[in-house]
Amino acid sequence: MNGTFIGFCLTFSLIPYVLPVLTPTWRWLTGITIAIGALLSALWIQDWIARSAPGFHAGSGDAFGLLIAGLLTTGFVSGVGVRALTLSLEARGIDRIAISVAGLPVAIAAIILFGVQYLW
Repeated sequence: MNGTFIGFCLTFSLIPYVLPVLTPTWRWLTGITIAIGALLSALWIQDWIARSAPGFHAGSGDAFGLLIAGLLTTGFVSGVGVRALTLSLEARGIDRIAISVAGLPVAIAAIILFGVQYLW
């Protein structure tokens, strides 16, 4: 069960991680950050408005949906951070692929910390 769940979590976090990491320039990174960031912001704002309603009762799939949204957001934000770092270091002549692969543990650690904060 744990292997399947971890694979599920990695899938939902690595796909949005790869999108910004593959951007070729600062302009592409800025565009994808604005576009996808706006969609994720709209998702979280809508969730916050729905949860603030006085008669809100979460259903059985609510935690699962919250997990997916959190994984998508964490993966995307860590991908933007890693790509911003690679673009700034690439200007100094450091290899992009080595940094992108080294940034993958940062995304995984961020996802684990996202899950651990609820256990605390």
